Amino acid sequence: MKNKLLLGFGIIAPLVYIGTVIIGTWLRTDYSHATHAISELTVPGAPNKLLLDSLFSIYNLLLIGYAAGVLSFVNHQKSKHWTGKWGSYLVLLVGLIGLSTNLFFPMDPRNEPATVIGTIHLILAGILSLGTILSTLFLGAWLTRIPHLKNLGIYTLVTCGLIFLSGGAAAAAAANVSPIMGILQRITIGMFMQWILVSAICLLWVAENKSSLTST
Repeated sequence: MKNKLLLGFGIIAPLVYIGTVIIGTWLRTDYSHATHAISELTVPGAPNKLLLDSLFSIYNLLLIGYAAGVLSFVNHQKSKHWTGKWGSYLVLLVGLIGLSTNLFFPMDPRNEPATVIGTIHLILAGILSLGTILSTLFLGAWLTRIPHLKNLGIYTLVTCGLIFLSGGAAAAAAANVSPIMGILQRITIGMFMQWILVSAICLLWVAENKSSLTST
């Protein structure tokens, strides 16, 4: 029952994240989905920062819970290849980094001098991006080893490739101050969000089938 609850967090988490971005944008008339990074919603001095920080923190806590659920799911399978466990750990790392950037290391406001905290934010954001790629890569590799989860594994690996491509394009756009940087970032994050949702639904469905849990 506890594991099912944790896996269910993966269904709620992306909905909370997307809802937070929509609310944050709706409350600001000077913010654009196309040109602004999502982290700019919570820079020091931003309107509604406390509300948005709280909502983003809830998302990250839900993601951490989902990662724990995935790890438990991996441990209940006969195939305990290291890729499954490390993929779960990396999802957990993504949640922890996201939580720390929300609470302690916000992005520097645009067109203002760089700060130590803002620089740490950028470093953590880079690690977070790498974590999303490697987590889907490792979990995809593990899932393809299990017959009844092979299709989810293929889907996960395809998602990994798309995150890698769109993430690279978003990074290049940010470096060149492209007017579509926000769009590319949202495509990248959207890929990860939909993977969390779909994988959570699939794993929860399998977790409710005891015969599938004991199969290889």
